[in-house]
Amino acid sequence: MGLIEYKDRHELPDEDAVVIFDHIPKTGGTTIDYVLYQHYGEGQYRFINGPSLLDTCSNQSLNSVRYITGHGVNGIHKFLPESKKAFYFTWLRHPLKRMVSNIKFSYFRKSPFNGSAKLTGRVMDCILYRHSPNFIVNWLGNGELGFAEEILFERYAFFGITELFVESLHGLSELLPWLKGETVVSRNMAQKDSITINPMAEAYFLEKNSKDMELYNKALKELKKRLKPPIILLPHFFEEPPSATQYFVSIALALCARQS
Repeated sequence: MGLIEYKDRHELPDEDAVVIFDHIPKTGGTTIDYVLYQHYGEGQYRFINGPSLLDTCSNQSLNSVRYITGHGVNGIHKFLPESKKAFYFTWLRHPLKRMVSNIKFSYFRKSPFNGSAKLTGRVMDCILYRHSPNFIVNWLGNGELGFAEEILFERYAFFGITELFVESLHGLSELLPWLKGETVVSRNMAQKDSITINPMAEAYFLEKNSKDMELYNKALKELKKRLKPPIILLPHFFEEPPSATQYFVSIALALCARQS
């Protein structure tokens, strides 16, 4: 089995390569996941949720799989047949926006009609007392910033960023050419209530999550550098992925921007 890392990306596209999406929660990944699921179909799709499930996989059960997704799939490539090539990709988001989105999603499922004031209070409570600092560095690098950078910038063939959603989709289409021309409909289900965060609370969060912020800022800079020139960084149509009724994103937008 050959793992295609960033330095090996010239080997792609490979029609037989297995695509593995390490889905970090609340980064817009459900939208990406849905697009790939629609393309590969149920017979070639496998959802793995958590490293404990890796042990249940065998070469036989993954023979026909072309797309693997889930929370905590790093390492699943070791269970693929030796003849298979595979590559990982993931999606990042500004740490504070990611945490707020996670709270909104959880809150919306439990009490969707309680209003923005109570939701803002819940967010502030989590910022000050209840959140787990440096979630993304813990996710990618077991709490080690250097290891997280190695995973993201070297071992993974691609990463996208929610704040550059359309541009990131274009970058992914360089590895998955069938994406070009696809219409991508957001699957975001988060509540749309506005939230005002106290500047002091925001500063506190950024300080407590300094590793995540350092990784995010490096990733933002690296992604802009990796995007093929002369691609234009498109305006931010949204701060977070819109609901399906609000916006339709087409890869063609990014392709047109490259030619303008």
